[in-house]
Formats: sequence, structure tokens, C-alpha cells
Amino acid sequence: MNYNEVYANLKKEGKIAFVPFTILGFPNYDTSLEIIKTMIENGADILELGLPFSDPVADGPIIQKANNITLNNGINTESCFQLLEDIRKVSNIPIGLLIYANLIYSYGVEKFYAKLSELKINSVLIPDIPPEESEEYNQVAAKYGVKTVFIITPITPKDRMKKICDMTTGFIYLISRMGITGTHQSASTDLKSTIQQIKEFSNIPINVGFGISQPEHFINLKSVGADGGIIGSAIIKLIQKYQGNLKELKLRLSEYLLSICEVK
Repeated sequence: MNYNEVYANLKKEGKIAFVPFTILGFPNYDTSLEIIKTMIENGADILELGLPFSDPVADGPIIQKANNITLNNGINTESCFQLLEDIRKVSNIPIGLLIYANLIYSYGVEKFYAKLSELKINSVLIPDIPPEESEEYNQVAAKYGVKTVFIITPITPKDRMKKICDMTTGFIYLISRMGITGTHQSASTDLKSTIQQIKEFSNIPINVGFGISQPEHFINLKSVGADGGIIGSAIIKLIQKYQGNLKELKLRLSEYLLSICEVK
């Protein structure tokens, strides 16, 4: 399934996309696979999955700590590819990867995107490469049919916003507030004007992330015209809390996922 199909179907139902995020291999390989299966079974429309990295500059302390745990448990790029292969055995859900540039560069840009094509990965977001320096990656991504995802912030100037929209083929990742990832009681409500500006330049889907953690946030995202919401830190916190009991973890995670699905 591709992004266009997902968003078209959701639009017909008057819903927006729920995009849960986790780190591939966190807290360990087998538990991570069960977590991702639970996401698929409990209402995820799209998955956003991160490859563990030692210096995830866009992320706050919750996800940074999870990255370190995952790396210390021996998860690397190859084991992430194996995990993605296992996911593809059970589902064709659209998958976007969040990956830092050094992992792609060290693996080999051409080799990396060729592997993603083989795994039917839909998109890649590289948060530490500005759009102006991404041309090499964009060309190789296009060659292998992998979509691009770029970030827009509430203070992105209009001319740069247009350039980013022109380069984006997957979805726009709109940051709800300035700063790093994390959970907050209230997400920014000043999103409507930014979303309207983006839609002046493109009909590319807009998923909002950073600080999104509660059903109420999704109600707000829907009201301001977003096409979807991404939740990461709240899910990582939940995994950290219950990781010692897989049965309890799957139960609590299912409850949380379904609470979002009820309102999206």
C-alpha cells in the first residue's frame, strides 16, 4: 500500500492518519517486532521507524536514551533491515524511516536505497541534512522509488517553505513547536496558518509531530487541517515502563493506540 491510497481512504472516512513511531530494535529485537506488530494490529495507518543512532540531534532525552539502549543491545543497520524484512512478512503497511545521514553514507547511499526498495520502504526522512544539501540522496531515492520527507517548522519562511514542498514526494513533517521531541500536555494550537501556507504550495500530505501525545491533540490536528499526526516519545516512554513484561506492554500499548484511533 502507498501513501496516496492511505490518505485517500482516510479522507473518505473523514479521518486523519495515525503515525506511531518507535526505534527499530528497541528495547531488543524480539520485543521490537512484537511492538510493531501491536501497532499494526491496533490502528496504525503508517509506521515511522527510526534506525538507532548515537547522536540523534532532533530528539529529546526520552528517545536519545532509547537509542543508546538499542545500540548497547547490539542492534545495527543490518539487524534493522532484518527486522523490516520480518515486518514485511506480516504486513504491507506504509513504512517511513527516520535515519541520520551518517548511517546512510557509511552503508553506501546507492546500496542503502536499493535495499529499501527491496524491502518496499515508502519514504525516508534524514533530519540532519538540510534540503539544500540533499540532492544526491533525493536523486538516488527517486531512482529506487523511495519517497522523500522533509521538515517544516512554524517559522519557516514562505520562500523556503515552497522549495521544501517542491522537493517533498512523501509527506511534510510539520513540527508543532520549536525544540526537540518530547511529550507535552498541550500541543501548539498555532498550526492552522502554517498548514494553510503549505497547502498554497502543494497538496502533499502534512503530518504533525513533536509534542503530540494525547487523543485531544489529534482532535486539534484534525480541526486545523492536518492530514495526520506522529507520536513517538509517548510510545517510547510506555515501552520503557513495561518492557519487563511483554504481555502487559502489549496490553497497555494496545489501549493507548486505540484511544488515539477513537478520535482521529
